[in-house]
Amino acid sequence: MKTKLHSYVFVLLFPLTASAQDATEIPLWASGAPGFESRKNEPTIAKDWWIKNIHNPTLTIYLPPKEKATGAAVVICPGGGHRELVFNAEGHDPAVFLNSIGVAAFVVKYRLAREENSVYTIDKHVREDAYRAIRTVRNRAREWNVDPTRIGMLGFSAGGEVVALV
Repeated sequence: MKTKLHSYVFVLLFPLTASAQDATEIPLWASGAPGFESRKNEPTIAKDWWIKNIHNPTLTIYLPPKEKATGAAVVICPGGGHRELVFNAEGHDPAVFLNSIGVAAFVVKYRLAREENSVYTIDKHVREDAYRAIRTVRNRAREWNVDPTRIGMLGFSAGGEVVALV
């Protein structure tokens, strides 16, 4: 019985993991964030479930299979108190779920205003990242099979604050 249950769980979850393999990360600014171009090559720091030290904001693209695509899209801003980003649970996992129902998802790695020694502010820098993410999705909507009038945003905790700024 236990083996049968594991088989069902695997069959149900396998399509979600398969679509996640197609995620692609692109920078929001090719030359680095405005005013901070010199920091664009500083690596992010990732450990277990969080990401820190984001100086070159990115957009991770999760596209649903073409046969499932609805044309809808969601830009996701993970939370983390503006000190870190909880990327897997509040970015990757929701994106994979949205793909399973035919919705394109785009996860933003935005600059962190409350990280130790941060020079960024929520009202200026984090908002710039969110606006740039939306503009990027709208500008490349045709390429990603997205209807530019059907793009929403989803934020978790501090990411919800980011969404409210847009």
